[in-house]
Amino acid sequence: MDFILSSASVEHPSGEGGRFASIRSAVRRTVRLFQYDVWNIGVVQQAAEDIVRRGIAVAPSWLPPQGPGQYLADPAYRANADGSCRIFAEFLDHYDGGKGEIWCADVEAGESLAGARFRPLLRFPHHASYPFPISDGTGRNLLTAETCQANGALLWEDQESPKLLGPIISEYAIVDPTLWQQDGRWFLFCCLADHNPEEGLFLFHAPALAGPWTPHPDNPVRRGFMGSRPAGPLFKADGKLIRPGQDCSQEYGGAVILYEVTRLDGAGYAEVPVRRLDPCKGQYGAGLHTICPAGDATLIDGKSWRIGVRANLHSIRRRVMANKPSGRTEG
Repeated sequence: MDFILSSASVEHPSGEGGRFASIRSAVRRTVRLFQYDVWNIGVVQQAAEDIVRRGIAVAPSWLPPQGPGQYLADPAYRANADGSCRIFAEFLDHYDGGKGEIWCADVEAGESLAGARFRPLLRFPHHASYPFPISDGTGRNLLTAETCQANGALLWEDQESPKLLGPIISEYAIVDPTLWQQDGRWFLFCCLADHNPEEGLFLFHAPALAGPWTPHPDNPVRRGFMGSRPAGPLFKADGKLIRPGQDCSQEYGGAVILYEVTRLDGAGYAEVPVRRLDPCKGQYGAGLHTICPAGDATLIDGKSWRIGVRANLHSIRRRVMANKPSGRTEG
């Protein structure tokens, strides 16, 4: 695999001086107070493994946009034995309080992922985002999501009417739960709502999904705004384990950095950056914060900025609440 090995080239693409970068960042933050974000899901006809090798080399096919002030983001994918699949996503309506819900779309074998038709799957009094489908090895399809306002990462059995099984972890306000099973243990990558969610990656491990979950001794296993927040599921590429992380150094969901995990066990963790993925050019070129393998294709999301007084108020409130331990986080 032709990896990019320089962390400087992957994590610091601009190379600009501190003072001018700070001024530009301050101007950007001021402008953002009068805008709200609209995301959409894109289908890239390129395997995630090839994206690790070459970057995103194929223009995405974007799903039809939602209604005014609405969007879909955080795509996740589950393949079924009959060749069909289910795509999950966060749905958010800025004009209806800016509270995220979990929606899904079922795609039959042979149908285009870009034609996915989404419908509500999970609605709560609190915010929900970052759906994450998993299997426990017994044939059950399970689903977790970011539900930090419920004081834990909740787990459901994914069926027509999802059955709540309880929290995976209830001791922590988990943000963006990302699970991986290896060597007979489960590993949970996440951020915590009471630590700036963009600034620290935390790791827990357990012998089973039911626990008991043990915090990793090196927590947070990654610090800083570059790459700490999860950006989709871990996956294998040319035999190497890849972890996508968000680059939030300039703004939330600015880009994705792919890391090769070189050590993962209960006593140690190590990763090295191998490729940076900038937003795709075009109508959703203002951000990128998810990459998800989907068979021979890859699901991503992209961001655009809109202006609208009422939606702006909800968007500003959401950003302010993201900095409070008891509030929800962006995404």
